[in-house]
Formats: sequence, structure tokens, C-alpha cells
Amino acid sequence: MNNFGNKLRFWRKKLNFSQNLLAQKSGVSPVTIGQIETGKRKARKQTMQKLLDGLGITDSQFFGITHQVPPDPIPAIETPKESQVITEDMSQPRDKNVPVILSNLDLEIMNRVLNLTFDGKISVLKYLKALS
Repeated sequence: MNNFGNKLRFWRKKLNFSQNLLAQKSGVSPVTIGQIETGKRKARKQTMQKLLDGLGITDSQFFGITHQVPPDPIPAIETPKESQVITEDMSQPRDKNVPVILSNLDLEIMNRVLNLTFDGKISVLKYLKALS
């Protein structure tokens, strides 16, 4: 799925820009714009920024980010009850039809991580890798 390309086409058409007009405003060739929109090419970070500047919109507008995670630390959350915690042997194959039960803490952490920027997610992954 070419999420960036689809969004680029959406915004370009919403703003009534042709590929040629966007190319003039952004400095990115119309061929490259077409290839990004069709998924034949991935846009580098610099190219993405040029295209956003050419469209005259922010990355928050482009990606539809409506809020940011507050910089405060994760507040203390009550420990889940023993009945909510599932332990399993991770070395054994898992039956795909068995539901996974997550504690409130697990859900809160997942929610916070999903709302992080890309660099924030990378930092969390590096931290978790260091723990293992």
C-alpha cells in the first residue's frame, strides 16, 4: 500500500494542482510525482518535504495528525489484577484462535507508542531491544 502516494494525490487534487503545477512549486519533476503517486517509487524524506512545501501544507495537515502526545511521563496506572494477566510459554507455537488479554497498562503503553512520531517509535524500539 502506498500511503504517501495516495495522500499526495488526494491533496494535489483537493488543491486543484496538476502534477506539472506541483512540480513547478516544489522543484520535484512531474515524472517523479507520478511515480510516487502510483507507488512505482518511494519518496525520500527531502522529496516529501519539498512536495509538502509545494502544496503549502504542514506534515500534520498532510498526514491528518490532530493531536500530539503530551511530553509528560506516563502516569502511574494501577497494576492489573492477577486474573487479567496471562503468562505463556513463548517458545511454543501459539493457537491463532486464542484471544490475547491485555491489561490496562499494556493498552495505555500501546496507545502512547502508536501516537509517537516515527523517531519516537524508533527510540522506544531501541530501548526495548536494550532491555532484552
